[in-house]
Amino acid sequence: MNSEFPNSQNSSEQDISHVKIGDGSTVTFNQTQIIQITVAEIKSRQFKLNSPYKSLNNFEPEDKDLFFGRDQFLTELVNEFEHTNLILLLGASGSGKSSVVRAGLIPWLMNEYKPNFFNLTFKPGKDPFESLYVSLFPKYGQEKASIAREAKADTLTQVVKRLKEETNSYWLIFIDQFEELFTNSHPEKSKQFIESLVQLNKDSQPNVKILATMRADFFYKLGDYSGLVEAIDKHWPMIAKMQKNELRMAIEQPAAHHGVVFEDNLVDQILEDIKGQSGYLPLLQYTLNLLWKTEAETADFQNHRTLKKSTYQTLGGVTGTLQKHLDKVYNKLSSDEQQAARIIFLKLVGINRNSTFDEEWKPISRRAFMSEFTGSCEKDVLEKLISEKLLVSNRKSEAEVSTVEIVHESIITSWNILKKLVEEYHESIALRNRLQDDVHHWKEQKSDNELWSGSKLFRILELREKQKSLDLPFFNQDDIDFIDASEKLSVRKRRRIILSLSIFSGIVSILALLAGWQWQNAVGSEIKAISASSVTLLSSNQEFDALVEAIRARGKLQSLVWVDDKTQNQVNQNLEQSVTKVVEYNRLSSHENAVWAVAFSPDGQTIASASGDTTIKLWSRDGSLLKTLEGHKGTVWAVAFSPDGQTIASASGDTTIKLWSRDGSLLKTLEGHKGTVWAVAFSSDGQTIASASDDTTIKLWSLNSSLVKTLKGHQGAVRGVVFSPSGNTIASASADKTIRLWNRNGLLLKILNRQGHTDEVAGVALSPDGKTIASASWDNTVKLWSRQYGRLLKTLDGHNNRVVGVVFSPDGKTIASASWDNTVKLWSQDGKLLKTLNGQDKVYGVAFSADGKVLASTSEDKNIKLWKFENPLMRTLDGHDKDVIAVRFSRDGQIIASGSDDKTIKLWNIDGSLQKTLKGHKAGVLGLDFSSDNQIIASASDDKTIKLWNLDGSLKKTLEGHKDAIWAVAFSPDGQTIASGSADKSVILWSIDGKKITTLNGHENQVRDVKFSPDGYTIASASLDKTIKLWNIDGTLQHTLNGHENVVLGISFSPDGKTIASVSWDNTVKLWKTEDGTLLRTLKGHSEGVIGISFSPDGKMIASVSADKSIKIWNTDGILLATLRGHSKGVRAVSFSPDGKTIASASEDRTVILWNKEYALEDQLRIACDWVRDYWRNNSNVRKNLRGCR
Repeated sequence: MNSEFPNSQNSSEQDISHVKIGDGSTVTFNQTQIIQITVAEIKSRQFKLNSPYKSLNNFEPEDKDLFFGRDQFLTELVNEFEHTNLILLLGASGSGKSSVVRAGLIPWLMNEYKPNFFNLTFKPGKDPFESLYVSLFPKYGQEKASIAREAKADTLTQVVKRLKEETNSYWLIFIDQFEELFTNSHPEKSKQFIESLVQLNKDSQPNVKILATMRADFFYKLGDYSGLVEAIDKHWPMIAKMQKNELRMAIEQPAAHHGVVFEDNLVDQILEDIKGQSGYLPLLQYTLNLLWKTEAETADFQNHRTLKKSTYQTLGGVTGTLQKHLDKVYNKLSSDEQQAARIIFLKLVGINRNSTFDEEWKPISRRAFMSEFTGSCEKDVLEKLISEKLLVSNRKSEAEVSTVEIVHESIITSWNILKKLVEEYHESIALRNRLQDDVHHWKEQKSDNELWSGSKLFRILELREKQKSLDLPFFNQDDIDFIDASEKLSVRKRRRIILSLSIFSGIVSILALLAGWQWQNAVGSEIKAISASSVTLLSSNQEFDALVEAIRARGKLQSLVWVDDKTQNQVNQNLEQSVTKVVEYNRLSSHENAVWAVAFSPDGQTIASASGDTTIKLWSRDGSLLKTLEGHKGTVWAVAFSPDGQTIASASGDTTIKLWSRDGSLLKTLEGHKGTVWAVAFSSDGQTIASASDDTTIKLWSLNSSLVKTLKGHQGAVRGVVFSPSGNTIASASADKTIRLWNRNGLLLKILNRQGHTDEVAGVALSPDGKTIASASWDNTVKLWSRQYGRLLKTLDGHNNRVVGVVFSPDGKTIASASWDNTVKLWSQDGKLLKTLNGQDKVYGVAFSADGKVLASTSEDKNIKLWKFENPLMRTLDGHDKDVIAVRFSRDGQIIASGSDDKTIKLWNIDGSLQKTLKGHKAGVLGLDFSSDNQIIASASDDKTIKLWNLDGSLKKTLEGHKDAIWAVAFSPDGQTIASGSADKSVILWSIDGKKITTLNGHENQVRDVKFSPDGYTIASASLDKTIKLWNIDGTLQHTLNGHENVVLGISFSPDGKTIASVSWDNTVKLWKTEDGTLLRTLKGHSEGVIGISFSPDGKMIASVSADKSIKIWNTDGILLATLRGHSKGVRAVSFSPDGKTIASASEDRTVILWNKEYALEDQLRIACDWVRDYWRNNSNVRKNLRGCR
């Protein structure tokens, strides 16, 4: 090894490090400074056999003499306390947050304030007030400590006032793992505790400091607690990453303290192994501890006193040591014990997402009650894992309820067996852990309020069914009791509905006498007003503002004990509609004048905006303001990123172009134009900058700021400039109504003005393939031109005021235009208007992110709006010219077929792209089905024919025989027979070759739907005569089902064939027993006629669609699980995908919507909050109003 430990300080003995702080006093930290001492001197020290390393355990105050490398950060932390009483210390998992406090700060405070120092350390746990009580108990006893259990806003203040008897005593309240308030604690307890913490901080008790440590990835959770955010102000330091010399000290010094050294180059090897890894400190301590213990088992360790490289490598190094040890412990267990171990670890893992629907998720450690582990084998293994120090329990503390947890989260991320388990079962873990918390509260409180209902109950019942086929049982007896009780309560509630309705008026009378009734009414009135505002905003195309108001109304609704059904339905309906209509998802507000331009960095992580307030602002993609660039003396009209994203160019009314680094520092100012600079662009190689000016010229500049060339020829101000993707062509747009093309040498190639614009051209863009030019003009149009030939391809009409900006999407398939008519319009390549985005005053600029998923627009209203087109809940298929009457998934789920009044069938890919359009019918297409082998599509039409098509779109056969419109068509399961239902009151059975087999007569009015049973032996038909008829395959009538009070429009068999669902214009869905036609139940909820129905492939859910514009999802018990509102007109048909994950709905609004079933079953409030998450996180005023987003 090196003969000396390199460091800038010199000492030969255990010493005290002295550091001056702000007020001139001295901070002293215990540390062993064995610096520049020879190996021989270290080995001459007293030898201590016990390991100086902490493995996966926390450093504690008694470990202060073995804690190294954090002196600088500790000094900063003490300095921080000079300016505040409350600090939130942030850091990643495994970054050493807890250790730096426990073994660094606390020992210093103990030394500084002894004997009057009191350290109150605890983790929030399930109940932070109970945890506070446990930490007080040893010093103050039960009677005095019990004040902590009062759980009020002033509890912490009262604890300090009553128990801090000596005024000169110094208290540190250390709350470790503060994120447990969001992962482990009951939400109401968390809220109360944070309020109490804020109150204590406001009271500014003398000599009371509060320090909390929290994983940085939970920082966003503070958005719900504005008081806490204000309290910590800027005092939330991020624990610094240890530098190489600090790490070396943390590795070498503990060993040196015990008279042991490292073999040559071993420390260098360890430093190399942990380089670039996150959360390595616990693994490092674990490895060093095992390295020490392994060497200690050798006979001559006391003699050679050296930690050897060969031993380190045999153990597996930092990355492999823990994995090997975990495997060793696991492999010693029997197969039954291994099963128990898997169950135990999964119970001790939680799942964290930044939001409900984030694709990305992280496993986190979860503290569980010992009572959750049942069965002798499970308990035995639990004890073994605790004895191996892989788990830790608090059962020796004064806590009333014993808990257990994984010793450190590094086990979750380092052990492959557990990583694979968590990956496989993470969705089930998240749901089960959520259940476990509520089970505990239910057992404690014995209250039905803790039981589950609605979609939560439905999903846990699904998981309970699934677990029968899983390797791992997810539920213990308490869980099962809770689920059973929830299910029984759900049944009782349904039974009480009728009784509740009959005594409702009496209850209202009683409630009116209560003191809180006036408040209830006031909030109810406010909710109605907010809800009405949401409706108004939605109808005026301000979907984002409508959604925000809908969330606000729903949040207030949750605070009420009771609200009338009409108000509740209106609030929910507004939310359901808004969440499907919204496209805007964030709004960046900080400029003090109109925002003229916007640009995304090539990596998509930074947004630059240019404004009339003379500044450029840099924003992160989530909308937080990063930097304001100041330097221009006039309006900044344009902004652009270099291709490598490291340089930003801005163009201004002060006649200059400025180049800035991405960190905001000014690099260069380009001067030469004699008028306002309207536009700026980088070449694709980043070496040339083009600028367009009021002085009628385009100037080309090199990156080092020298002027390369001036392009002259325009007869008016040059408003826009852009390079072709190759960088060899430059396009310019001018007030002289022309677009000019130049080569890079300044030679004019073409002038585009034939059939051109009739007013100033304000913007120009080139498609990613360089073949098409788009120009935006004050004549209210966008024009598309062939770059090669210079001819006009298409004029896009639709704006009713000046169009001042235009841009292509990165894939070239979409064009966005910005106009003074307050809109952004999206167009397809062929010029079809796809969508209009409303909600801004005079839109000036528009830009796509590099991945094409986000569009930014700027406006007179001083805001930048961010829009995204992928709604995780739904995807809209737009292409039909008239009502869409029918929709059907192919048997493999890869194709969606839609039939329309426009006489066509369209085949769509599952990603929403149009595959082909089938034409041939002479009237509207009313029904569709795929054959069982997926090779044939049958379509039924108002033209009285059925057509059979091949999947390539070619017509195979036309079946004629009905005397009126054919409303429905279905293939038998074996694909050999086709059934059709017609307005001529008949059902006809056809062979696959088109021959009529038989006609089923019996209905007294039009037949509107027909279906085969799954076994193919029964045919069901639905009719305007208000009946459903069941027929044998030979045409004989089995049963007639009577019960609907109006025409029957649709039917569906359950996958097992035992149940038939029917829908009617009487607003109901009815479920019937197939065997004998017995009515099982009636589902009520639609407000207008129900038109279409479909069972899910697993038979557990039913989707119904209605003229009330909604899709409703029910379980087979008749419980409404979700209502989807995305169509603007009546919904005509519905179909589940074969895998059950997607629902397709067809509507009179000419669209098909594909719904993500998983999201559809979630509370719409969660989806809404997730959509506006970035907006409310970055706007404190919004957070106050959106308290429903918790």
